[in-house]
Amino acid sequence: MKKRIYSLLVIILAIGLTACGKPEAAVQEKAAKAEDKEEIKSKDYRDGIIHGSELILHNGVAFWGYEGQLCSALLDEKDDLYDFVSEGELGSKISGIAINGSFMYMTTADGLLRLSLEEAEQGQSVPKVLDDHSFSNDDFEMYDGNIYFTYGRYLYRVPEQGGESKKLEEGIECFQVSSEGIYCLNEDGDLLLLSLDGTERKTLHELGCTGGIFFCGDLAYIMTGKEDDFVYEYAPETNDVKELRLENTLSPYYEIWATGECIYYEAEDFNIYRHDLDTGEEALVEAEYDLPDHSCGYLEDSTIYYVYSDYLYWMHLDGGGSFRMHKNEVLEGSGSVSQSARPGKDAAADKGTAGGYNIAEGLTVSNSEGQARLESEYFTLYLPADGDWAYRVVDDTTFEIYYEPAYEAGFGGNLVTIGAFDWGDNSYEDDPSYTIAGLGENKKYVAFFPTDVQFDVRQAEGYTRMSEYVRRIDSSEEAAKDNPFSCQ
Repeated sequence: MKKRIYSLLVIILAIGLTACGKPEAAVQEKAAKAEDKEEIKSKDYRDGIIHGSELILHNGVAFWGYEGQLCSALLDEKDDLYDFVSEGELGSKISGIAINGSFMYMTTADGLLRLSLEEAEQGQSVPKVLDDHSFSNDDFEMYDGNIYFTYGRYLYRVPEQGGESKKLEEGIECFQVSSEGIYCLNEDGDLLLLSLDGTERKTLHELGCTGGIFFCGDLAYIMTGKEDDFVYEYAPETNDVKELRLENTLSPYYEIWATGECIYYEAEDFNIYRHDLDTGEEALVEAEYDLPDHSCGYLEDSTIYYVYSDYLYWMHLDGGGSFRMHKNEVLEGSGSVSQSARPGKDAAADKGTAGGYNIAEGLTVSNSEGQARLESEYFTLYLPADGDWAYRVVDDTTFEIYYEPAYEAGFGGNLVTIGAFDWGDNSYEDDPSYTIAGLGENKKYVAFFPTDVQFDVRQAEGYTRMSEYVRRIDSSEEAAKDNPFSCQ
């Protein structure tokens, strides 16, 4: 891992060096603006806190994980991402990243890991496991030598150097570490304050909130988790809570993002608005995509960067444009992407298939009496004619059915992937979610179902309907009578 790791080390060791990947003039201009800006907040409760998320920015470099690889990109003078590379293969799916000093911390399926950047630059680093929980998208934060994270609804603390993890609290929905303690919303919607060592606990307010909490300076903003036209504004200095009224009704599905000057929120009409905290004035933000969860991205100035499903996003919330790229596409030409055993990501040769076979040979689609029949020389699959589905032939042994509205919106939309395997090949058994779709004369047909979210709330109803239908694909004795798939 030498491409960006080396640059990070130079920045860490050289005091005052400008941000990597940005022209010096642009950095100096930004610094001058910061010096001229008046100090509005009396205290920054997040001073010294490092937040881990699926994508982070550090000294002008963006980092994120994809299929077990650590990936990175630089920021240009317009704060757009460019020069995408893979730093190397970790071997475990990365769900969160943070950098503190000369160490990178990652939550992965194999646990919470610490990677020495100095050793990584020499190609000699072996990640140290600090905690062996299997992470997916759980938040983690770092402060004063400790790492705080949730696993399920439990809040834990573990030393940065490693050691025994300590369970601090249970029933936690979300949390933010501050210099004064840990502010949490529990499963009852109460706002709590825990001491950093977990020995003291205080209920501050019974708000009944199921949304998120976000600190900025000396204030916190709390979403109710419902369709409301306000968020709570909490002042920890005085322990006061007030309703901050908005012009539009909030969508409960997206978190707000705050700066010292404004908050960005997504309304029930799925538009994003900017609320000025001084004047209360609001403006529509010309952004094409949605606001992410705090565990997915990073806001710097007025540009938000995040990853969701298989895509990388960044949006200039001041009107500078919105961008989306597939994680695989951004790495083309920079090395191969780690691939799983799931059909559609493996080459046909990896399955031991013989040449000359094409699962889509003679493929046609016909409709009759509300049913669509997707049929090739080797299989027949019946699907609802009005289900907004589409198909994609991945390779000679694999095809995919996806929900088109979710696919076009950038959320994947995968409903089922069906692969043909030789009779002696059982490699599919390692996949966490599959059924045997059918047994043909020369091939076994296996249906793989997604284990992550493939849709947005706007496509939830249609996607769920189609997902329930395709999950009938199962040739087992108890399910065969409802199986819409057959083969030869």
